Amino acid sequence: MIKNLAIGSGSNRLLLIFALVLGLLCAILIGVYLSSLNGNSTTSSTVATVPVVVAARDIPAATEVTADMLVVKAVPADLVLNGAFRKTEDAVGQTTQVQILTGEQVVPSKVASAASATTNFGPNPPLSVILQAGQRAYSIGISTVATAGGLVRPGDHVDVLMTTDGGTGDQGQQLASSSCYVVQNVEVLAMNQTLAQTTSDTDANGIAKVANDPGASTMTLNVTPAQAGILASAVAGSNNGLTVALRNFTDHAAASDVPTCNLTAANPPA
Repeated sequence: MIKNLAIGSGSNRLLLIFALVLGLLCAILIGVYLSSLNGNSTTSSTVATVPVVVAARDIPAATEVTADMLVVKAVPADLVLNGAFRKTEDAVGQTTQVQILTGEQVVPSKVASAASATTNFGPNPPLSVILQAGQRAYSIGISTVATAGGLVRPGDHVDVLMTTDGGTGDQGQQLASSSCYVVQNVEVLAMNQTLAQTTSDTDANGIAKVANDPGASTMTLNVTPAQAGILASAVAGSNNGLTVALRNFTDHAAASDVPTCNLTAANPPA
């Protein structure tokens, strides 16, 4: 009987030892597994990211982009689209060419502005892309003499003047002609079909990029709708055509000491 107890006692010890070894092995395996999870978490947290401008909500096509439509998001560097905007202010004010969905990266090819037009479309972009929202492109006939000797270039700013003959007096005498300012400080968008390539009112390099065209017969101006109506009245009422006075490229203040034409879109001069 004592012998049997001794044998049973040895078996229990072996079972206990086996159980301890098995438990220790399981603990080691669990530790290794948890360590691998931590390693993966550390790896994912160290992935290089880049701040990128994305749409905060769906932005329809042909919509001017405002600040509330955008948000900056950290995106893994290998997922950043080529040319994606990094700051919201770079995209604000531009117009979407296509719909941009919520969370979609905003890139220059999806929006349009005067600044990005050359990049997107080359040196001869559509005029409607260069034109700012709310503005109009209005063309007038010109001559070399009427455009500062043909030296006006796209991107310059000019004043437009109208000259009318004084007519004949009661005694048959020729009355003096008169001139007045139709509009002031308007940007020249194009001379004939050569477009401006400037991105700001003080971009002298952009103006210099475009050669002057002394033989140009039309000048396209960047005006408001009201100014377009006034120019139309001036064209109809001027018997000597319109002339332009070239401004310094940094001078955009309206002159107050000059004669101003009394014109409206509804009432052209007789």
